[in-house]
Amino acid sequence: MVGWFIRGGKKVAETIKSVKPNIPTTKLEKAKSKLNIARQKTKASKAKLEQTIFDIQQKKKKKSWKDHVDTSHPSYKKNWPPGE
Repeated sequence: MVGWFIRGGKKVAETIKSVKPNIPTTKLEKAKSKLNIARQKTKASKAKLEQTIFDIQQKKKKKSWKDHVDTSHPSYKKNWPPGE
């Protein structure tokens, strides 16, 4: 219980003072950078497309309230629309 106090508490990593910028200088580095950016954009587009497809499939599976109501029943016509 008191052990952490005797040892001096938690150890904290040093603060990052600066980061060298990654600026491509050669043609090869520039081409690699553009390729990596294009790959990332492709991944993002694919993820958005898959999410859209999933949402459409879920909407198809979801039943509407109309699927649960017997519209041929006389009380449906008498009580519709609600609030009137």
